[in-house]
Formats: sequence, structure tokens, C-alpha cells
Amino acid sequence: MTSVKINHKDEKRRFTLASNKFEDLIAQIKTVLNLDAAANLVLRYKDNEGDLILFNTDKEFTDALSFKQNADVLSIHVKVSKKDKKDKKEKKDKKDGDKKKDKKEKKDKKKKDKKDDSDSSSSSSGADDASSESVSSSEETPEEKAKRKETKKASKSDKKAAKKAKKAAKKLSKKDKKANKKKDKADKKIQEPESSEDSSEDETIVAKKKVLKDRLRAAKQEVKASRRAFHKTKREAKKEFSDVKNQRKSEKQAAKLVKLAEKAAADKAASDKAAADKAAEPSAAVVVDKPKGAASAASADHTVTANILDD
Repeated sequence: MTSVKINHKDEKRRFTLASNKFEDLIAQIKTVLNLDAAANLVLRYKDNEGDLILFNTDKEFTDALSFKQNADVLSIHVKVSKKDKKDKKEKKDKKDGDKKKDKKEKKDKKKKDKKDDSDSSSSSSGADDASSESVSSSEETPEEKAKRKETKKASKSDKKAAKKAKKAAKKLSKKDKKANKKKDKADKKIQEPESSEDSSEDETIVAKKKVLKDRLRAAKQEVKASRRAFHKTKREAKKEFSDVKNQRKSEKQAAKLVKLAEKAAADKAASDKAAADKAAEPSAAVVVDKPKGAASAASADHTVTANILDD
């Protein structure tokens, strides 16, 4: 008797094995983990160095039993072979493909049978018509043919006349219905005052109706008045808003104009100052140049007087 603990993915199970055969171990693991009988399992145990050792024979299984962990329990790591999973997937895909193929074949077969049936029926009907026509054409004389054509024309004209008559009857029935409705309404209007005069109950109903109508009218008038007031206030608010907007606009424009005027005045003052400064500069030059001119004139006079004396 061997106590075995198996680890498969996140699942851990424990069971007791009666024999020390590898085949019995595999069978027990498959039943415990609810695996397919054809599943290919890969088993490993942990040795004293902490390595996972693969085993798949009776001898290797007996060696694994010597590395039992605490409380004489053999811990085995179980893994389903990827090859086995791949085979399963392939089988499933093949099965699905076969099913799809069978369905398609059945569908195509049904369509083909349906088409064949329709073709056969149409061909048979066409043959029947052709045979009947040939028989009738061979048996009929020219007089009979003319007679048949006339009867066809007559039947067509009768059908047209019947359709026209039906339409006319429908129109008349509609008109009659409208006329009857109008008549019924007029009769009701005539009968209402008579009935109200006959019984006091009818009078009370009429009075109640009148009161309700008056209330309804008053309510409608109130609604209209409130709507008018709402629209009036809306218009006033819009006007006020536009006035405020225009005022702000005009204020901005005025401020702009003031700034422009101030700028123009400053520019004028600057230009005037520059002109005054410019005008002051040439006058100073004249004052400076005057003595020079006077000296030259005096020297000229002196030379003239000296020449006269020499003569």
C-alpha cells in the first residue's frame, strides 16, 4: 500500500495505491483527475536534491518510492502531454469539419432535388400547353378561330366594364357614407335640445357641460395671456440686452476716439517743438556770421581809401 499525492495544475489530490505497478498508477491518476483514457500523461517526482525526475516504467516507479516525503507520501507532478492535447484538438476540428461538410452536402442535395422537381414540372406543363395548342390549332377552323377571338375580346371588355362599375359603386358608397354621417350629426344636434327640455337630468348635464366649457375657455384665455406676457418680457429683455450692448460699443468707440485725439495732440506738440528747435538754429548762425561780414566790409573800405590816396 502506497500513499500518493498528485499535483495537476492548481489541483491537488491524494489516494492510496494497492500495487507498485506503473500502469496501475496511471489508471488511478486518470480516474481521480477525470481524464480521458487515451490521455498521454507525463509524471515526475522530486529527488533528495530537489530536481524533478521523469519516470514511466515499473523500475523507475520503485526508485521513486524510495524518495517518499514526510509521512511516507510520494508526491508526483502530473502533466498532460501537449501532443495528446494537439491530437484531441485535431480530432475535434476534423469532426466539426466533417459535420459542416455533411450539412453542406445535404443542403446542396435538397436544392438540387428542388430544382429538378421545378424543371420537370415546368417542362411537363409546357409540353401539355404545347400539345393542347397544337390540338386546338389543328382541330379549329378559321370561323371558330375568329369566334374565339371575338369571345376573348368580349370577355375583356366585360371585365373592364365590371371594374368601372365597381369603382363607381365604391365612390357612391363613400359619398352615401359621408352624407349619412352628416345627416346623423344634424339629427343629433336637433335631438339634443329636445331631450334636454324633456327631462331635468338632461338639463343638469347640459348645465355642467356649459360650466366645464366656460372653465376650459377661461383656462385657455389664461394660458394665452401668460404666453403673451412671456413673449413681451422676452422681447423687452432682448431689447434691453441690445441697448446695453450698443451702449458698451459706443463707450468703447468714444474711448478709442479720445485716445486717438490724445495721441494726435501729443504728435502735434512734438512736431511743433521740433519745428521751433529747427527755427532757432539758423538765427544763431546769422548772429555769429555778422561780425565776420562787417570785418570784411571794413577791410574792403580801407583798401579802397588807400588806393585813392595813392592816386
